[in-house]
Amino acid sequence: MLTEDMLDALLDALEGLERIILVGDPAQLPPTGAYRPFADIVTKLLPEDHEQRFPRVGPGYV
Repeated sequence: MLTEDMLDALLDALEGLERIILVGDPAQLPPTGAYRPFADIVTKLLPEDHEQRFPRVGPGYV
């Protein structure tokens, strides 16, 4: 998982870039450093009704 320092270094290296696409799963292992920037970004950008629009598969499904 991406740490705050890693995200900062990535954004510094990509200075001037107009768009960056981050791909991952915020439910995976947390970063080893402080904070959770990827999970925080996902939480901030997800619409409030995302669970209704994209329901998770129930436990009876494989």
